[in-house]
Amino acid sequence: MGSGASTSRDVTTHTIVVARNDRGVLGIGLNDSNMVTVPGPAGTLAGLRVWDKVLKIDGVACGSKTLVATMTAITPKPSHTLTV
Repeated sequence: MGSGASTSRDVTTHTIVVARNDRGVLGIGLNDSNMVTVPGPAGTLAGLRVWDKVLKIDGVACGSKTLVATMTAITPKPSHTLTV
């Protein structure tokens, strides 16, 4: 018999749309691993949570690059779709 502790993790992805603020930025804080440290007002409104990991922006995978580096390859828009 086991201890009852589960070793599997329930990992799901979802997409959210985050609008740029009046200064033209998404206004979310991320660490170097693209983990959300500060969801900011627009991110919170969209459902972004602390420690969500941003995997893609507008369908473009971040891979080992930061979100900021990944964003240089896409066209700026009023809002962006994040896969977390």
